[in-house]
Amino acid sequence: MTQVDLAAVAIVVRRLCTGLAVEVAAVVPLVGNRWGAPMLLAVGRSRDVVLSPARVLRAALVVNATAVVLAHNHLDHSGPSPADHALTRRLVAAGAVLGVPLSGHLVVGPGGWFDCFERPSTRRSYELAGAQDCASASARAAVTRLFELEGARHDLRAVS
Repeated sequence: MTQVDLAAVAIVVRRLCTGLAVEVAAVVPLVGNRWGAPMLLAVGRSRDVVLSPARVLRAALVVNATAVVLAHNHLDHSGPSPADHALTRRLVAAGAVLGVPLSGHLVVGPGGWFDCFERPSTRRSYELAGAQDCASASARAAVTRLFELEGARHDLRAVS
């Protein structure tokens, strides 16, 4: 994905988040050779939004996405937090197992946007970490179990 494409996603997310007093997260799937509309994944609080790789990748798999961009807003001018970078690493690893690469993780604020892969070396280090994290069968089993647990929680919420 080019910087121009990421900038277009950032503009769309900023429009969706204008006037909100909470953080929200959305995923933009690549289906075929076209980027789809943002899909709202989570609504958080004023300082954070809780999101799991399972939720992001489940949304991608439902629409047969071949790649995704995750985007969420910050209400202040801060860039990616340590938690944002940790989620990025987990998404790269889980996406590698499932064949749905993370093309960007955007943090959109009132003064601009950041990609958690801003430095080219960051993307490569995340890819290497993801490959190492998912190289073993136990890591693949852990990702599968993560999806099962997240799905069970979702099913329980739908029933209650």
